[in-house]
Formats: sequence, structure tokens, C-alpha cells
Amino acid sequence: VNGLIEETQALTRRVEGLDERLWARTSGSELTKQRNREIEQQVQALEQQSRMTKDTNEETQKRQATKLRRAEHGLEDALRRVVKLEEEVRQRHGSAHRDGYLEARINAMEQQQESLNAELQALQAHIDESVQMLREELPGAAQDGAVFEDRGTDVEEAMRTSERGLSVLDKKVTSHIEELSTSLATLRVKVDGQLSRVGSLSDRIETAHEPAIESLRAEMAQARLQERRELESEVHALKARLQEAQESSEDAASDVREA
Repeated sequence: VNGLIEETQALTRRVEGLDERLWARTSGSELTKQRNREIEQQVQALEQQSRMTKDTNEETQKRQATKLRRAEHGLEDALRRVVKLEEEVRQRHGSAHRDGYLEARINAMEQQQESLNAELQALQAHIDESVQMLREELPGAAQDGAVFEDRGTDVEEAMRTSERGLSVLDKKVTSHIEELSTSLATLRVKVDGQLSRVGSLSDRIETAHEPAIESLRAEMAQARLQERRELESEVHALKARLQEAQESSEDAASDVREA
């Protein structure tokens, strides 16, 4: 009976030992599962954070692209205005060339008028000299002298008529020249003003838009660099956490094997 009791006690101790070992293995497995669940939750949180960061970056890039498109539209509009102004300036230059042609014609007319005046003066001097010679050659012929005087009078009257006509023509030509000169001066003032406006507008466009474009480019580059750094930092953190989870899993598995 004592031997049976001892065997029963020994068997009980063995069963208790097996229970302890079984409980140790079971508790180690539960601990490993708990660690794995925590790691999975951390990974899911990191993935969600990465998605949120990605969405935020995409939204930022969309806003920057919208700003860039607006700036490009503004530049295109400004360039169209500059092209239109350049076309107007070219048209003004064409008018200036026509004005130069008119000025050349005016100068030619002035030279022609001076030449006509010189010829008329020479003709008047020649007629006066001829009349004087006729009067000197025929001093005794009163009747013939009267005839020559009548002819001289007719010639003088014709000369005066020619002079009056030339004077009227001279006034008309002078008036026309003055009108053309006034128009030419007005056109020159307009062309100079237009050129000044175009130059000022070009300077303002370059001054106004170039800093904005450079600032936008610098802002986009800085944003991209910042996004890249944030993504790299998150990737490194995720790798570190995964490495830590892997090491914890290996430690738990080692504990289970040892148990």
C-alpha cells in the first residue's frame, strides 16, 4: 500500500510538472501572439500614416500645379499683349517709313521750287537786259520805240502775271509743306510715345513675373525636398520597427523552443 501511495504521489508530481511545462509553452505562445498583434497594429498605423502623408503630398502638388498653371496663363496673356504691342509698333514703323518718304518728297519739292525761282530770276534778268538793249539801240525811232515799249509792257505784264501765279503756287506749296511737316512731327511724337510705352510694359512684365516664377520654382523644389525627406524618415522608422518586431518574434520563438 505504501508503495502504491508513493507511486501515486510520483505520478501526481509528474502530472503537475507536465501541467507547468504545458502552461509555460501556452503562455509563451500567447505572449508571442500578443506581440505579433501589436506589431501588426503598428504596421497598420504606419501604413495609414503613409497613406495620409501621400494624400497630403498629392494635394500639395495639385495646389502647386494649379499655381504654376495660373502663372503660365498669366505669362501667356502678357506675351500675347507684348506681341500685339510689337505688331502695333511695326505698323507705326511702317507709318514712319511712309512719313520719311513724304519728307523726301517735300525736300524734293522744295529743291524744285528753289530751282524754278532761280530760273525765273534768270529769265527776268534776261528780259530786262533785252528791253534795255532795245531801248538803247533805237533811241530815235519814236514810233518803233513806242511799239517796243508796248511789247516790253506786255512782256512785263506777262512777267508780273507769272510772278503772281508763282507767288500763289509758292504759298500753296509752302502751306502744303507746313501741313505735312506738322503731320510728320505729330506722327513722330506718337511713335516715340508708343515705343516708350512698349519698352515700359516689357520692363514691367519682366520685373513683375520673373520673381514670382523664381519664387514658385524655389517653393516647389523646397516642398519636393521636404516630402522626400519625410518619406525617407518614415521608411527608416518603419524598417526599424519591423526589425524590432522580427527580433522580438525570434526571441519569443527561442523561448518557446527552450521551454
